[in-house]
Parts: sequence; structure tokens; C-alpha cells
Amino acid sequence: MTQLKVYLISTLICLPVLAFLVSLGNWQMERLKWKKNLIEVIEARLAAPAQIIPPPSEWDKLSSDDYIYQPVFIEGVFDHQVEQFWFVHHEKFGPGYQVITPFVIGGERIVMVNRGYIPESHQASATRQDGQVSGKVRLEGLMVWPSERNVFELPDEPDKNLWFVKDVNAMAENAGYEKNSWPIAPFFIDSQEKPENVFPVQAPIGGQTRVNLPNRHLEYVVTWYGLALALVIVYVQWLIKQIHRAKTENETE
Repeated sequence: MTQLKVYLISTLICLPVLAFLVSLGNWQMERLKWKKNLIEVIEARLAAPAQIIPPPSEWDKLSSDDYIYQPVFIEGVFDHQVEQFWFVHHEKFGPGYQVITPFVIGGERIVMVNRGYIPESHQASATRQDGQVSGKVRLEGLMVWPSERNVFELPDEPDKNLWFVKDVNAMAENAGYEKNSWPIAPFFIDSQEKPENVFPVQAPIGGQTRVNLPNRHLEYVVTWYGLALALVIVYVQWLIKQIHRAKTENETE
């Protein structure tokens, strides 16, 4: 194989790889801009006063990017008889549940409300009767979208009202509110209400929302552009050596 063919083949191999690495870097740059903008929007959203939730006619069109962590208020009645329990491990209080309760608005539509954390010992509502508010109430909270199941999640146990992933439609249906019969909000509302005395537990401890917006896109930008630069440096060094070797061989002939 002639030296020219070696140069050509090596270049044809390196160019697509270089283009691929640069394109990944460019893509992460776009993602970085998007994430920074999203963080700014959400921070401003969290600082804004609560607004009434969108009407049911708009629920199917809502985008989580436009409403995630939006402070809202609702007025209606809790259906405590069909509480659903999402298993969690509280960083301070240990294993327990977050209580997901159907909230009936106007007697005709349902929003699933995450009322907050209770320890395992207080799963039975009889152990926290003071927190089972009755009648029409006004509630403020944050709009939160259902979580996605991953391969490490345990299977849910609807017959025990025990959930390992927050699935709004499945929880509502398990509570007796079928989507075909009731307009069910595609989001949860995380209550921000906390009882005056956390212990002894008399009511779920609200304010459990974790506003987690990791932004590692800059690391990825540096990684992909860095690999592209490293490829160029290695290729140039290799090319210089090849040219120098060819020149030396020609001089000795």
C-alpha cells in the first residue's frame, strides 16, 4: 500500500468520527441553553403567586415543561376513604409513605393530591384522625407530573394501595375514579401544607416536593469537544510522524 493510500484511508476514517464528536458537542450546547432557560423559568415560576389550575378542557394539551412546579390552588373535598400510598424513604424520618388522596372539585372532576409524608406506623387513617380534614377546603400546592418507571422499581400492589411509582391514572382508577367516567387531571398537586407539630404525627407532612434540575450538559460539552480535539491532535501527530518517516526513507534511498 502506498503512503498516499495510507494517508487517505486514515483521513477517511477520522473525518466521520470527528464530525460525530463535534455534532454531539453541538447538541449538548443546545441542551445546555435549553436547561439554563428551563431552570430560570422554573425559579421564576416557584416565586410567583399561586393561580387556579387550568380547566379540564385544557388538561390533555398541557405540557409538563410549561407547568411543572407551577404553584396553584384548588377548592374541593378530599375523599379520604380511598387514600393511595406511595412508598418512600424519608431522609430524616426513614421509611414511610406519601399519601395520595383524590380531591373532588365541584363534584365532577378529580385531582390526585400528594398530601405529604407519614411514617409506616401511621398508614391507618385512625392513627391521624386530626389530619383527615372534612368539608370543602382550599389547597395550595405545586403541579407535578407522574414519574416514569425504571427497571429497578418494584411492581406496584394496587390491591394493597401500595405504589412504588406515581401513576396518576392507575391510582385514580384504583381509588374508584375511572378516567372514562371522571375527568382526571394528568398531574398531581403536591401539597405544601405542614402540620404545626410534626410529631406525634396527626397529619401528612406536606412540602415533600424535590425540585431537582440537574444540569450536567456543560460536562458533556467539554467531554465531546475534548474528545474531538484529542482526535485532531493524535491525527496531526501521527501525520507528522508519517511524513517525517517517508522523508527519511527517501533520503536514505
